[in-house]
Amino acid sequence: MDVVTISDLAGNTEVLTGFLNISRVRRVNGEKGISFILYPTEENTHSFPLVQEENKIEFDGEVYVIKSLVEKNIGNTFYKKVEC
Repeated sequence: MDVVTISDLAGNTEVLTGFLNISRVRRVNGEKGISFILYPTEENTHSFPLVQEENKIEFDGEVYVIKSLVEKNIGNTFYKKVEC
């Protein structure tokens, strides 16, 4: 699998880990999108806070802008549901 990176509006870039099942969508009009669920881990302590709306995800040579971000808790488990 290719490396997934996240960049904020200031240009800071980090490798993104801790996500489950990136889903890629290609719409009829040619628009591309991805969605995934991200859990905080020891490996993504630097990149997890960068996952905010309007920041950029690079996946498989394509750049996607985060358009929807939902932060949720299930019991003691916190996660972010991301759509680009």
